[in-house]
Amino acid sequence: MVAGHTKFSPDGFFGLFKLKLRKSDVDNLDDLVNVVENSTLGGYNQAQTIFNKNGDHVVHFYNWTEYLLKFFKTIPNILKYHHFTFHMNNVGKVEIKEKVDGNTQIINIKKNNDIIGFSREIFPEKLSAKRQWYLYEQVLQHIGDPQKQDEYCSLPNVEKPKSN
Repeated sequence: MVAGHTKFSPDGFFGLFKLKLRKSDVDNLDDLVNVVENSTLGGYNQAQTIFNKNGDHVVHFYNWTEYLLKFFKTIPNILKYHHFTFHMNNVGKVEIKEKVDGNTQIINIKKNNDIIGFSREIFPEKLSAKRQWYLYEQVLQHIGDPQKQDEYCSLPNVEKPKSN
C-alpha cells in the first residue's frame, strides 16, 4: 500500500483482537486461538495454526524467492516505487510509478525461460537445545495455570527442573 495510506478494514479487526488480548490470560497456543476467535462477533477473526488438532501439517511454506528468481528479474530500487500495474496483454512487463501522478516506466521483468515446476517446500529448523532451555526458563515463570505448566513440561525434550 502507498506510504501514509496503510489503514484498511482488517486493521479494525486486529484492534479488536488486541483489546481482547489485553483482558485475557494466555498461557498456551490454545488460549491464544480462543482469544483470536472470540475477539469479534460473527467470527471475523479466525486463527490458523500450522498444525491442526490431529497434528496434521495444514500450513505450508515455500521458497518463492528462489523459485521466482529463475524466471523473473528483480526491479532495481523497488522500495521507491508505490504503483505497479500488470496487464494480461503485456505478460512479463510491469508499469511502475513512484507516485500516482508520476512518470510511468515499463520494465521487462521476465527472463527468457519458460515457467515450469513448482517452488520447493521449506521447513523451519528445530530450536537448538540451548534455545529450548532459554525459552523454558524465561517462559515457564509466566504461565499462571499450574496444569498448563505441567503440560508445558511434558513436551518432548523438556525436562522439569528439580527443586532444591
